[in-house]
This record gives sequence, C-alpha cells and structure tokens, in this order.
Amino acid sequence: MPAASTEAASGFWPAAAQVLTWVLVIGGWIYTNNTHNARESRKELRSLLDKLQRDLDALVDLAQAYYQMDVDAGRKKEAEMLVRLNRLLNALDHLSFRYLAMKSDNLDRTLKGLMDQLTGGTFQTADRIKAEANDPRMLSIAHAGLEVHGELESLFTRFVK
Repeated sequence: MPAASTEAASGFWPAAAQVLTWVLVIGGWIYTNNTHNARESRKELRSLLDKLQRDLDALVDLAQAYYQMDVDAGRKKEAEMLVRLNRLLNALDHLSFRYLAMKSDNLDRTLKGLMDQLTGGTFQTADRIKAEANDPRMLSIAHAGLEVHGELESLFTRFVK
C-alpha cells in the first residue's frame, strides 16, 4: 500500500503547484491593477485640483483688478467675475460629487468666505469707489483665495492615501 500512497501524493503536488501558481498570478494581477488604478485616480485628481487652483488664482486677480477700477469701467469685469465664480463653484460641486470623500464643511466655509469677499460689500453698486493696491480689501480677497487653496490641498492629502 505504501506505493499507492506515493503515487497519489506525487499526483497531488504538481496539481497543487499549478493551482498555487494560478492563484499567485491572479492575485498579483489584481493587486497591480488596483495599485495602478489608485495612482491614475491620484494623478487625475491632482490635475483637476491644479486646474481649479489656477482658475481660483485668476478669479482672485480679476476681483482685485475689478475693485481697483472705476465703477463705470468695472461693469464688464463684474459679469466676467460672476461667470468665473460660477464655473469654479460648479467644478467644485462636480469634484465633490465624483469624489465623495472630498466633501468638507471647511471647504464650504472657506468658499463662502471667498464669495463674501468677492461679491460682498459694494459689489455691483453705484457707490463703490476705486480701491488702491494697498487697500485692506485686496489683502482680504487674497487671503480668502489662499484659504480655499489650503483647504483643497488638505482634502487632497486626506483623500489620497
């Protein structure tokens, strides 16, 4: 009987080795695929955030230029500013919808602060006066933009593991 058990054992190990090989190959493929997908998601998210931050910088620059213009000359800039602000908000909504982990009360708070700085006070009113480059409002607008930048970066680091 020992010869029969040796024959059965010799048939088991090659079959087990084949199954183990396939399990390792499939497991390695799944791991590699998930790793590559995560890296591509990070790259895609990073490029979206970079574009949002460039758009945000352009919006802050436009707002500062608007407040430093005469009231009559600023009418065109008002409309452009509102369009850019709406685009930015829509892009952030899309980003939050696509990456649910990107939702944040802090981002909402900093965006509200930015919107208040951009459109609050004398925005679109006849009693707006031309501001100087060293006006505190210019610093407030820049600071609000930087807060949104910081919150987007914070969300990115929390989202990307």
